[in-house]
Amino acid sequence: MQKVIIPKEVSSNLRKDMERVWDIRQPYWYPLFDCSREDLISFDSEYIESEEKLNDMITLLTHHGVEQVIEFLETGETFNIQVSNLYP
Repeated sequence: MQKVIIPKEVSSNLRKDMERVWDIRQPYWYPLFDCSREDLISFDSEYIESEEKLNDMITLLTHHGVEQVIEFLETGETFNIQVSNLYP
């Protein structure tokens, strides 16, 4: 899987945007803490470890024109990943 690391300054701005848009007011975010938004969905790691379910997610994202996703790690690193390169 090819991941592109996002520079810290850009990552910081992306995180601030996510906190604002997702209504994040806690150190963790949905689903670990409630959110006022009703249009979010989350998946636990066991769900996406299924190749079939992961392929369904890739198809759904692609169908909606999503080509890239951003991965925020708890360590503070942030990556840009092509949807076609996602893996469990």
